Amino acid sequence: MATASTASTTEITLKHPFANAAGTQITALIVRRPTRKDLKLAQKSSKDEVEMEDLLFSRLTGLPIEDLDMLDVEDNRQLVDCFLKMRGDDS
Repeated sequence: MATASTASTTEITLKHPFANAAGTQITALIVRRPTRKDLKLAQKSSKDEVEMEDLLFSRLTGLPIEDLDMLDVEDNRQLVDCFLKMRGDDS
């Protein structure tokens, strides 16, 4: 996983860049550290795990869900791994 980190954000270089809904090429994601509020809002939004993840990752990256839906599964795995590492589940 190609990443660069600061104390509050991590940049993920996408292995499979894509054009978002506005036609802008997305080559990397900037992921901010989650807060308890982010987790609570995601849990309140839906009982469906995928929908909760969509809302959470949208909040952490600033991308709308329709753009996140265009992520290649390999890049989505990088995003999930980044979140787990930020949460302390990097084993």
